[in-house]
Amino acid sequence: MQVWHFYGAVLGLLCLIDYCICAKIIHFVPTLSYSHVAFNGKLAESFKAKGHNVTILLIDVDPNVSTGAAGNVEVHRIDVNMSNGILPATLWHNPGPFENASPLNPKIMLKLTRVASIFVQTCKNLMLDTALLTEMKARNYDVGVVEQYDMCGIGFLKLINVKSIIWLSATGIYRMQPETMGINYPLSYVPELFAPLTDKMSLMQRLLNAGIACVTEMLHKILPIAEENRIFKRLNNQKHYNLFKEASYSNLILANIQPFLDFPAPTSNNIFPIGGLTVPSQKKSKLNSQWREITDMAPFIIITFGSIAKTIEMPKEMQQSLFRSFKFFPQFTFIVKYENITKEIQKYSENVYLAKWLPQIDLICHSNYHGIITHGGWSTVLESLSYGRPMILMPLFADHFKNANVIADRQLGIIIDKSVIHKDTFTDAVEELVTNQRYSLNSAKFSKMLKEALPTDLPRLVAHGVHRSLRDSRFSQQNFRFKSADRSLWRNNSGDIFILLTLFVITVSF
Repeated sequence: MQVWHFYGAVLGLLCLIDYCICAKIIHFVPTLSYSHVAFNGKLAESFKAKGHNVTILLIDVDPNVSTGAAGNVEVHRIDVNMSNGILPATLWHNPGPFENASPLNPKIMLKLTRVASIFVQTCKNLMLDTALLTEMKARNYDVGVVEQYDMCGIGFLKLINVKSIIWLSATGIYRMQPETMGINYPLSYVPELFAPLTDKMSLMQRLLNAGIACVTEMLHKILPIAEENRIFKRLNNQKHYNLFKEASYSNLILANIQPFLDFPAPTSNNIFPIGGLTVPSQKKSKLNSQWREITDMAPFIIITFGSIAKTIEMPKEMQQSLFRSFKFFPQFTFIVKYENITKEIQKYSENVYLAKWLPQIDLICHSNYHGIITHGGWSTVLESLSYGRPMILMPLFADHFKNANVIADRQLGIIIDKSVIHKDTFTDAVEELVTNQRYSLNSAKFSKMLKEALPTDLPRLVAHGVHRSLRDSRFSQQNFRFKSADRSLWRNNSGDIFILLTLFVITVSF
């Protein structure tokens, strides 16, 4: 609560004092997926709207991913000589999104190791582009923005002498990000980003949470970080160089979260929640005539599993269960993203339409939009919730499982377990969603909360974060940075005291 009072006081002052510190901002954005690139693009547009000079550096680890940026934002796509399709072929197959995606699955461990090697090679290739490094260094950027999933961006921004770094999370917060900043995330009640758990865990669930935490941290540190540390040791001509140590000096974290839409976790005034920033508020639907004809006839439900998981690649039993459910609800129109049809939009049955691509946000803000069946991607969750509609979530991989548990815990939607599908699975879920009013009522309530999450608009909060980053970095580090960031995990968790107490008890006992 004190953090929100702090924000309110600062933002109230900014409302009274009309000033602008125009910064030169660079976004370091590997093309991991469209959702991550789009989030960076929308954030960059927000910076631009506040008068800053913004550049997006798209690192083409996957050249097929589009920019997601618009307006007057300067975008540079950097060819890093990676084989076209190697990242998606590695990341989204064997196992695929509809298979077991637990981090404890040996196949997933192997896959993450291969993905890490791709990012390491990308980083090596990028650092060979001395012309780019020289040009970026000459531009004298004030602020660098980089996501948490690959540390090469931290090293790159430090190398081109960016004055301040904003560490970004387009998803919920991954534990290693705040812990690098000195904020401890207890695994006893804070579920890992990739764990299918809530904050209420049994003994076995706490063991599972700890196991997932150990595996993901190990996979993150051993291959990519160790290799990238060696790259930047050489480039900086330093015997000791640690990217996590460099990241701990970031001025702040911008996280695509809101505290009321997440499980409780420790925080600080270095973490700015900006959940909802990238969702257009009060948007009017701009559907073309063909889409209007479909959406105006009846309440409709959208079915999409994001840009990665394709409906056509669903296991046969799962797809049959999904399409079987539609015939039991003739009062609704079902709009399904389906990738292998010949037309852009094709009528499948009396109340079912297939589409190669969905104008998702324009559908969601339509007055007849009633809900969505989707994978649990955070952007889609926020979009649907922003317009007060519930959802059926079938989490597929990564953070989807935690996102789905947050939604179910708040009674904003229903979870379907992809590993346990029978012929009535989707029918039962849709029936529960459309007949039980608590989901719609709660979604409407949380939609209002999302709009009123802060005492003023989110872009102004982000602008304040940039202004704070532009101040004297030494002052910021002395007054805002946690001293625990410089201490060992052992000391921060009082391991030394535990040993002393143990020795004392043993001594007294004998």
